[in-house]
Amino acid sequence: MATAIYCDNAVWGFTLLAIAQAMAGQATAAAETVAALRQKHPRFNLGVFRRHEPYRDAETLNRLTALLANAGLSE
Repeated sequence: MATAIYCDNAVWGFTLLAIAQAMAGQATAAAETVAALRQKHPRFNLGVFRRHEPYRDAETLNRLTALLANAGLSE
């Protein structure tokens, strides 16, 4: 299944870690985490993140997406 890669708990662990690092001002660490995520799951991107995150508040989702984008996750 092509979408199974996106349900992998490791993907969400990487994204949560990168977001936490970015929020803590650890931009280099967040970029390294995103690089590791992309190495393991090269098709994962911001669009996939947006589609699979259950935030009802668009502002929160946009803020988290911006943090991941700043850390190097592409569209």
